[in-house]
Amino acid sequence: MSFRILVVDDDPDVRDLLTRFLKRRGYIVEHACDGEEALAAVREHEPDLMLLDVYLPKMTGLDVLFHMRDEHPDTRTIALSGIPGDQIVQSSKELGAVDFITKPFDFPALTAKIDANLVAGVMA
Repeated sequence: MSFRILVVDDDPDVRDLLTRFLKRRGYIVEHACDGEEALAAVREHEPDLMLLDVYLPKMTGLDVLFHMRDEHPDTRTIALSGIPGDQIVQSSKELGAVDFITKPFDFPALTAKIDANLVAGVMA
């Protein structure tokens, strides 16, 4: 079974890096560059997991999480940020993020979190 992952980040280098990394691991990968595109991509592609940058143009990652609670509560989301803080981590989790990862990425830790959350989603 191939899982579908949506990568949402306004930095094209981060988007491309994550997309290439995840495709090499066998995932089907879609991407979006802002919050509005993220919600449209979730509706269109129904990803198993979303990697969502918190600081996005047009609509923040927190706004996306807020909308996801009602529209797509089963899509597991891992929030990402290069500017972490206790409040942003807490807010992300309160709005439904299942985990939080700080940029720059520790790829073994990222892999472990993605795998664990995809398995948890299947077993839910």
